[in-house]
Amino acid sequence: MAKITALEEAVPRRGPRVGRVLRSLFRSSGQKATVHDSIFNQYNGNVTQNFNYYAPTSEGFDGELQLPTVDLFDIEFVDELTVALKSKTHVHSARTPRGDVIVRIFEGDDAKVERKKHVELLAGISHSKHLSLVACSGERSQKTYLVYRGCADSGASDWMKQFLRDDIQTALLMACKLIHDVTNAVLYLTRFHGIIEDLCPGNFELLVDADGRISVCLVPASPRKHFWYGRQSGQSSVRREVLLADKVARRALFIASDRLYGDRIGLYASIFGRFVSCALEDKEIPTITTPRNQLSLTARRTIIWKMGNQHSTLELNSEQLSTLITTLKHRKDISFISYRHERPTDNLQVHRCSGYSREMILLGPTLKETVVVSESGPSQHEKCLVCGRRVHTRQNMPVAREDTLHRPMVAENYDNYYTSLPPDREELDEFPYGRGLSGSQEETRWTAECMLREVVKGKVSFAELRAYLRQNSLKLDPSTQEILVRPEEELKYLM
Repeated sequence: MAKITALEEAVPRRGPRVGRVLRSLFRSSGQKATVHDSIFNQYNGNVTQNFNYYAPTSEGFDGELQLPTVDLFDIEFVDELTVALKSKTHVHSARTPRGDVIVRIFEGDDAKVERKKHVELLAGISHSKHLSLVACSGERSQKTYLVYRGCADSGASDWMKQFLRDDIQTALLMACKLIHDVTNAVLYLTRFHGIIEDLCPGNFELLVDADGRISVCLVPASPRKHFWYGRQSGQSSVRREVLLADKVARRALFIASDRLYGDRIGLYASIFGRFVSCALEDKEIPTITTPRNQLSLTARRTIIWKMGNQHSTLELNSEQLSTLITTLKHRKDISFISYRHERPTDNLQVHRCSGYSREMILLGPTLKETVVVSESGPSQHEKCLVCGRRVHTRQNMPVAREDTLHRPMVAENYDNYYTSLPPDREELDEFPYGRGLSGSQEETRWTAECMLREVVKGKVSFAELRAYLRQNSLKLDPSTQEILVRPEEELKYLM
């Protein structure tokens, strides 16, 4: 995608035309407008609702989408917020003579078809936690886009990762606000019959404004996401709307932790895990080690939202979260929260040596259900699976928080990294810390990953990377080759 400045320069510059089309965006005194009562399909033709919209009496109205149009040269782009590579959409924060707006640009041959899907999904929705449509691109516009009312600075995950390293009370407060906003947004959708049954977590896009308020934007999701969520919700005893809100909030918290620490590979990997071996008939080798350049010997914190039980409702969760937010604002200490001190058994490939610790917060709708789990220090003679160092002394280990339960750390309990014994006893004796890649393979892939990041930054040429891959019988998969030919402004979202 071209740069924002290039996008603006592509349109001929004209004088300011404040009163032509943008008067229809926001009502102003003296503007002639005709009030229409119209019926809009709420979602997939299931529900309809009457509401008023204001259409200008002059030109500048899309009759098919029933939205006013706005010219591209009347929009001042500020920053690009999100980019969806599969759907080829880009979301920008922008300014107009009538106020701040959010612009979603569609690309590709089916841009107008995708735009129509977004309009049908958002028809009739008007809530403080939902983005509302106010305009669209004209028929002669060089770009296909939609304009939402409001302002946004970042996505919810980018906003949340700023607070994961703050004090624990601030992190809890911001996480509760995020979950509370998502709960209220889903609660509003329950008023319309038939919408919740047709939505999945992939339909929710979370944006944050400068004041930290969450705005939800409904977007179309792929049939695959609908299928797998339908199977999961059918097997769950929790109400569908409660499960939907929990999944959206959990996803935002998970992505924030993943982007900040980079300890996980697979679901939300950016450019890691893209190297496959040429000697195995083009079959990808699943990576079980974490890239070393993404790990640090600093404490990491993970916030996990605890799903409500089968008796939970969105109304009850919203009230409980409001009480919890008020308590966190006015209490100066958090000694009322429960603590546990133990060794996690989640099989994550992370540093397990002195100086590195993890803290997991199990966040519930009430203080009674909120628990902080602090990781115990490594035992003596334990080997770190990432850096290979052994703990020789019990000094300089992470200090547990006060009022925590200390478990006795016996070396024999940690001789094995397996949480459950493998079926082969001989394999257990040969690989006491778990089977992994050999040192040479791990070192080669790690170097290739570092070179790929340098190629993205422009410090290493693609020819040098290709020569190194050929020398070590490695190759890039097609998705990575596609990334390397993208412009620089798109690559920054993959870092």
